[in-house]
Amino acid sequence: MSRTERIGRDVLASLLAHKQRAFLMMLGVAIGVAVLSAVIAVSQGTSARVMELVRNHSLDMIMVRSGGEVQIFAPQAERGLAALFPEDARAIQAEIPNIELISVVQNKSDIHLVYENRSAVARLFGVEPDWAEIRYVPLAEGEFISQADMTSLARVAYLGDNVAKALFPEGGAVGRTIRVDNDPYVVKGVFRRVGGNLDGAADPDSRL
Repeated sequence: MSRTERIGRDVLASLLAHKQRAFLMMLGVAIGVAVLSAVIAVSQGTSARVMELVRNHSLDMIMVRSGGEVQIFAPQAERGLAALFPEDARAIQAEIPNIELISVVQNKSDIHLVYENRSAVARLFGVEPDWAEIRYVPLAEGEFISQADMTSLARVAYLGDNVAKALFPEGGAVGRTIRVDNDPYVVKGVFRRVGGNLDGAADPDSRL
């Protein structure tokens, strides 16, 4: 009998002689493997969920707003700007490294939209060409605002999913002219449905 066979026989005999101990040992190993597998699965699922949230809700984005919280001990002149201008955005992009894209944004609530006999109320956002990529909101149809649109001050509009369905329940919004607080705008695109927002802000699908 070889040395390997002799060791195997002794191990088997020892296991048979101590069945309960052997069972508990194997059970511990099985539980350890199961727990490790569960941890890996949860970690992978969490990672996938986080990346989905990053894609859908722009968690790598920074918003800069005027005003800010009052700093009690700061000089009055340093307690926050009352307003920001497009030139400030250009300065941020020029002076701060690792900024890939930037867009000036203006918004206003309770904007009334009308198309024929249908109407909707939305929150309006005025943005620049890089905005859609910054917010990771692709268009379901149409094309996004271009630099040529900016230069010519074209009156073009983009509808969130809910707004598009309210005004154009049968589709075909692109190319139609809607009235935005009584001013005519041509619909150039419709955004893909986003779903609820993480920060509790207004529904992104109900925006213009």
